[in-house]
Amino acid sequence: DSKGMLRFIHAGNQLTTYPIRDFAQVRTITSDGRGTMYLSTTDGLVTFSSRFSNPKEICFYTTKQSVDKSAHLLTADVLQTMVTKKGEVYVLTLGGGVQRMTSPTPLADNLTFDILSQFNMEEGRVQAVVEDKDGRLWMFRENSINCYNPTTDDLLCYGPGVIGEKVELTESQPIYNAGNNTILVAGYGCFLTFSPDHVKLSNYKPSIAFTGVQYQGETKRQSIINVKELEIPSDKRN
Repeated sequence: DSKGMLRFIHAGNQLTTYPIRDFAQVRTITSDGRGTMYLSTTDGLVTFSSRFSNPKEICFYTTKQSVDKSAHLLTADVLQTMVTKKGEVYVLTLGGGVQRMTSPTPLADNLTFDILSQFNMEEGRVQAVVEDKDGRLWMFRENSINCYNPTTDDLLCYGPGVIGEKVELTESQPIYNAGNNTILVAGYGCFLTFSPDHVKLSNYKPSIAFTGVQYQGETKRQSIINVKELEIPSDKRN
């Protein structure tokens, strides 16, 4: 304030227009850098303009889960809202996957969204997202990482074999460090850091090599290393 004191403004004092009854629990707060704020809550999405002089005059816009799920929030619980450098808005919902806003303006009630069907919910919920310098969206599940390219619509998946079998990621907001081009994401009892440019799927396809054979009814395996041709006896072919 004018006296240099730190004050908290909330629905109990100056935020008299905030819909506290329906949106009391806020998970994350996101700014698009263009004057719009997004509140991801357990009951939906709240938006408002950050350009105000009197908190009592802020106009809050709300979006809840709708019966028509084809164009609205799939579930009410919004984990995170991501605004890309190009201005596209993505929301992650608990149990609903990933959606992209299609409304022409975020400052309106009942915003509309489309569904990114590339994200298979059977692979686990998408619980956090961050954008890298190339505009790719890195989305984190409990045991895997997805890299989504909005320009090409391509989706790559890096599973436990890449990030570690015992690594379990949290819902914490990942951090992208543009200075050294690295992403930092929290896990339970650990954290994971990597450079997006260094994470690539290998084209290597290992050959299948048979080193031994064991016939039914026998207890020992016979080596077939350096055997050019395997001839199976007639009484072992069933």
